[in-house]
Amino acid sequence: MMCPHVVVLACGALLLTSCGKDEGEHPWSTGLDVTASVQSVSDQARREVCRSLDEHLTDSLDFYKLTRLMCSPGGILRASSTLVCEQLVAQCMAVNAPQPLLFGARIDQQKCMNNLVHCNSPVSALESCINRNVAHVLALIDELTCDRVGDRALMERAARTLGLNNAVMKCEDLSPACQNVIEDAVVR
Repeated sequence: MMCPHVVVLACGALLLTSCGKDEGEHPWSTGLDVTASVQSVSDQARREVCRSLDEHLTDSLDFYKLTRLMCSPGGILRASSTLVCEQLVAQCMAVNAPQPLLFGARIDQQKCMNNLVHCNSPVSALESCINRNVAHVLALIDELTCDRVGDRALMERAARTLGLNNAVMKCEDLSPACQNVIEDAVVR
């Protein structure tokens, strides 16, 4: 079972990222007209947006990656060497491996739909913000390796990204209801 503070760190990772980063190699797309307002599309289209976002997050930020994200900082901070760090991260990963019931849908489809009905931002803004956030988290996961034992600057950046005092960094071009779609996608 994960420690409560660790679960929050892993779950909050997507929300705490900057909206000015690169969108990554495999950007998420709704398949909708990017100039349309999200609230102006049909219920069926919004339902598909929620389903495809759930699929994208499951593929891009799977539970293994999120568990690694929450385990790596502790290993990097506590270890005296790369080998010790790798052992600590492996132990943490083993203890915090997700139970089979945790796999599957990450997005509450009803909440997602309710938020999208009130999301008056362009489709392009929603797609872009999600893609930049996912890319930022993936970059942080790649950076948090045991080769970085003792790297205080990296740990400070990770703490800012994963810290509870920065609950949600909003993309400036998103309405609050659209931002809630992103928030609810991860903090569920």
